[in-house]
Amino acid sequence: MYQDLPGFDPFSYLLGYTECFCEMVQAGVKRLALSPPMSREHAARMEGLLPQLTGHYGIRFYREDEMLRSTLAPDSALEGKVVFLLFRDGDVLPAYLELKQREGRYLRQGGYSQQQREELSRELCALLSYPQAR
Repeated sequence: MYQDLPGFDPFSYLLGYTECFCEMVQAGVKRLALSPPMSREHAARMEGLLPQLTGHYGIRFYREDEMLRSTLAPDSALEGKVVFLLFRDGDVLPAYLELKQREGRYLRQGGYSQQQREELSRELCALLSYPQAR
């Protein structure tokens, strides 16, 4: 959709999208926010700007080269892509990394069932400050 607009700059779009989520994290609207998935080339540029951007908002970032597989996005949308985790509170990144460790254990034990994927997805949604399903 946006890609068809004259003069559209994909990197500027990614940067603006990411800055919007930085502001949401700073304001406490979200405990964790995710940048859009991006190519490694765009991620290298973004990573060079993120210290200044997140510093402006008083938050932190973490580069995720293999995003947790969840029900939030198809695996194909994340394959080979980089996502930046944006957060303010010190307990958020360890909580996310614990989800990744559990995913790894499930995979090493011979699978990652739909039930396990949904369980980890619910916990990821809680970190992302999504409302709980009713």
